[in-house]
Amino acid sequence: MSYDVANVNPANPQSTSEVPLSTQQPYPLPIAEFWYRIAADVIDLICLAVIFFFLSLFFRSFLFSIGPSGRVFSFLIAVGYFTIPTHYNNGQTVGKGFLKLTVTDAHGKTLTFKKSLLRSVILCLILALNGWNLSVFFTSGLGTILVGWIFIGGTLALLYGYLFNRVTRQGPHDLIAGSYVIHEIYMPDAYSQYRAPQRFKSNKVIPVCLAIFGALVALFGNSLNPLSDLYGTLNKDLPEDVFRVEVTRTNDTLTILVWTKDKCESERCNEILSPILWNTLQTYEDIDELEMIEIAIINRIDFGFGLTVDIQPLFYKEVRGGSASPEEWLGSFRVNVNPQ
Repeated sequence: MSYDVANVNPANPQSTSEVPLSTQQPYPLPIAEFWYRIAADVIDLICLAVIFFFLSLFFRSFLFSIGPSGRVFSFLIAVGYFTIPTHYNNGQTVGKGFLKLTVTDAHGKTLTFKKSLLRSVILCLILALNGWNLSVFFTSGLGTILVGWIFIGGTLALLYGYLFNRVTRQGPHDLIAGSYVIHEIYMPDAYSQYRAPQRFKSNKVIPVCLAIFGALVALFGNSLNPLSDLYGTLNKDLPEDVFRVEVTRTNDTLTILVWTKDKCESERCNEILSPILWNTLQTYEDIDELEMIEIAIINRIDFGFGLTVDIQPLFYKEVRGGSASPEEWLGSFRVNVNPQ
C-alpha cells in the first residue's frame, strides 16, 4: 500500500501522518482565528497611516484645499494596497504576511483580480465612510440610508463575521467575494484539493439583517438627533471658502467647528463666523439651556480610516450668554487670532 507522508496540517507543519492515498480526503481550509485577523488588520492600517503621512508631507497644501474630497484619494490608495498583494502576492498584504495568513477562495487558491478588487472595495468603503463629511450623506434621506447601510451595517456584519461566525470568520467583503482568510499553506502540493468549511444559512442571513438594521439606525437616528436641524441650517449656503460646519453639544456648551479651505485673516474670520453664530442663536431651540458657545475655524486633511491631520484652531472664541438675548450673545463675540 502506498502512503502520502507529506499530509501536513497547513496550520501546523510539524504534524505529519501517514495516510493511504486511496482514502485521503480533501483537507479543510485552516481558517484564521479572530486575533490573527485583527493583528494583521492593525499592521495593515499602520502601513496605510505611514503612506498617508508621507502624502501629507509632500501634498500638504493640496490636501488641505480639497477637504473632505481627500478621502477619494485615500480610498483609491487603500483599495490598491489591499487588491494588488491579494492577487499578485499569494493573498498576502504586509500584515497577513507577518502573521503567516493568506486570502484564498474556497479551494485554497489565489483570488482572481476581479474578486480581489471587489473584496477590497467593499472593505475600504466600510472603513472610509466613517464620519465622511460630504453634504450628500447628511442632507438627503437616500445618502443617510446609504451611509448607514454600508458603514453601520457593514461594521456590524464585519464584527459578527470575525467574532461569532467561528466556522468561516467571513466578513461581508469575504461573503460577497467568496474569499477566506486562512493560515498559510506550507505544502500546497500535498493535497489534491481543499474544501471550505460548511457554512450555515445564518452566516449569510444575519449579515444581511445587520446591514438593513444599520440603514434604519442611520435614518431614524438622524431624525432623532436634536442637533440635526441646526446642522442642516448651518450648512446651507456656505461661503465658497468653507467646507462644512460641525456641531456638537456637551452639557451646557455648544461647540461649532467651521472647516475652511485655507487660513483666513481676522476680518475674514469675523465675516465667516458672525453669520453662523447669528443663525445658531436665532434657530437653535434649546439656546436658553446654554451657558457657553465655543466657535472655531479649523483646517483639516481628511484621509478617513480614522486618520485626520488637524491644524490647531486658527481662530477660537468662547461666547458666554446664559439667558441673554441673541443680540447680547452676539455683542460679546469678537474673533481673536490664535497665536499658534
